Amino acid sequence: MKTLFSFSSILLLVIILFSCGARETAFKTIDTVNPLSNRFTTKSDLNRDISSNKIIDRISRDAGLEKNQKLSDIKLRKLTQSEKDKKDANKPIYVLQAKSTNGISIAHIFSTNGDETALISEGKTCKCTSTQCAHGCNAEIFGGNCGCSHCSAECKKESTVTEEEEG
Repeated sequence: MKTLFSFSSILLLVIILFSCGARETAFKTIDTVNPLSNRFTTKSDLNRDISSNKIIDRISRDAGLEKNQKLSDIKLRKLTQSEKDKKDANKPIYVLQAKSTNGISIAHIFSTNGDETALISEGKTCKCTSTQCAHGCNAEIFGGNCGCSHCSAECKKESTVTEEEEG
């Protein structure tokens, strides 16, 4: 009986600890200060989380970056109403912006799950490269469309929409 009581106590403690940890994870909202600390997933498999490294690899691949081109200066921000596509007016949309080691700027669109605890890749990546602008140009999203910031020289814009891989 004493063994059963000890086992029951330990089991109860484990359940309490697990539920506290699950609650902490379940109620964590989108972190724009530390973008890669968020939960990431795709539309094709909303129940499977993707690591931040894997989502960065996917974005790099979608933008056509070479393996030696790494993304840095990664920022995440919530789009304002005017920056969103009209069809997304009533839902939170985020854009992850970064630059590659050779100055290419990218912007990738994410929606969220209903409680804003996970970022869902929309499979849309905007890429801007500068042909003659010393400080480069920045990939931007406005009205749901890809755009590049202005500079004194030409910026080349590419916008890609990718199908999510299964599995």
